[in-house]
Amino acid sequence: MQTIHNQISRQFQTRLTEIHAFEHGIVLAVSGGADSVAMFSIVTEFASRQNQKSRVLVAHLNHALRGKESDDDEQFVIELAKKHGLRVITGRLTDRETERDESGSLESTLRQHRYNFLQKTAEQNAFRYVLTAHTANDQVETVLHRILRGTGLRGLGGIEEYRKLSDAVVVVRPMLEITTSEIREYLKTVNQTYRTDSSNSGDKFTRNKIRGTLLPLIREMINPQTDHAILRLTKQAQQAESIIETLIDKLEEKCIVYEQKQTKIKIENLTQEPEELIIRLFQRIWQKRNWQERQMGTQQWQSLKNFVKQKEKNKRIILPNQVAVEYCGDMLMIEKK
Repeated sequence: MQTIHNQISRQFQTRLTEIHAFEHGIVLAVSGGADSVAMFSIVTEFASRQNQKSRVLVAHLNHALRGKESDDDEQFVIELAKKHGLRVITGRLTDRETERDESGSLESTLRQHRYNFLQKTAEQNAFRYVLTAHTANDQVETVLHRILRGTGLRGLGGIEEYRKLSDAVVVVRPMLEITTSEIREYLKTVNQTYRTDSSNSGDKFTRNKIRGTLLPLIREMINPQTDHAILRLTKQAQQAESIIETLIDKLEEKCIVYEQKQTKIKIENLTQEPEELIIRLFQRIWQKRNWQERQMGTQQWQSLKNFVKQKEKNKRIILPNQVAVEYCGDMLMIEKK
């Protein structure tokens, strides 16, 4: 019978080989917790066998929110990397950087700083891939959180396995099909210690409430197989998303003209399309232009859809972040002022 060590190691090896990870360079995002330490252990073992340790870099961002405990986490990661002969780069947030963003979410602020730090680390070392240790449990918590906030189909797809941080850097999440319990079992087999973040056990963050209170209640009182049900839904949503993305690709090619500052839409090719596809096409434009979507809620996307459907040619709208939308003849013009 295949051991958990061999099973997880084989999954990683397949993923890393598929993307030629060592050839392009890997930044390991290691917090010191069980998930990221397991990822570190697996990748280090594989890199050693391939004689590719020079193509692996450890990155740790100290959020500086838990005093000595945060500093001890950082020291643990530094010593772990040095013990295995890997380079390590650390960063530290200031008090100002840990202030809540405009939505009031500290989680969102910290996440953005983490990815900025990881992207910068990868780019400065000319490495392409950043590996994070998101697990199947993280996927379940994320999708449930999005459902409770009122997500659409795209949100049901959960955490993406691959995500571009920039033209040069891609995040890879190779552990999305591995559960936390499997990771703990793996760490026991390799006799590897890890750090425990005390803030994960409180109810300060919404995710902690979902993990520690809501999900256990749902499993106990409604469906013991809740995690499997959510993961199955996520897979179905991802498959549906793939079909929709193909439709958007074709629609974008037919309707959109990207210029240096302006984006032009050929309305005559768009008015008969389903409303959801029109909204998704606008979201594609925001992504291509790298404009912030955080302040674009349902009302804003609906107003753009109505602009197309109702052909309000004498109207001009200004959207968050000074994005202006107006007609110029039979073309819809979008430009960030």
